[in-house]
Amino acid sequence: MEDQPNEYQLGRPIGIRTDDNNNIYIADRASLSIKVYNEKGEFVNKIGGRGRGPAEFMDINTFEINPDGNFFILDRGSLSYAHISTSGEHISKVPMPFDRKTLEGQFYPDDIDYYDDKAIVLYT
Repeated sequence: MEDQPNEYQLGRPIGIRTDDNNNIYIADRASLSIKVYNEKGEFVNKIGGRGRGPAEFMDINTFEINPDGNFFILDRGSLSYAHISTSGEHISKVPMPFDRKTLEGQFYPDDIDYYDDKAIVLYT
């Protein structure tokens, strides 16, 4: 809808998560951000955006809320995993273990899950 505010527009949503406080987090590949809504569906905040800096993304592929209550985000565009708080604070960025010179034949992660508080990254 043309008259809909930007904070309610999604270009390419790739995942929805909720937390213990019933907040709703929607990762949107088009805006390279995570939009935050309260339990009533009211917009609260936007996390991230396009870029290579802290809490910025080149390509959000999937995300999960880890056992500590923070985001664990796969950013294939920057070949890294980002840890960001649900309030948008940068925690860390870890490079994917790839040979950046020869990516031919390499597998890219498609999903993240947790089992016994350990991240499991799935490749398909």
